[in-house]
Amino acid sequence: MTDAEIAQRLTDIHQTLELIALLLAVVAISQGFVGLVAGGVAILLLVGNSVSRAL
Repeated sequence: MTDAEIAQRLTDIHQTLELIALLLAVVAISQGFVGLVAGGVAILLLVGNSVSRAL
């Protein structure tokens, strides 16, 4: 495997993990006040991370 292929696989894994984290945050939001706070913060962090990488 070349370095470019490894980098692409790591990028794919990272994006998959971010999607899983986002789904877990959405589920947490529906679990009461603490889940709402934790899920909201997690979503803000994930969106902020995605925006900063895009710039």
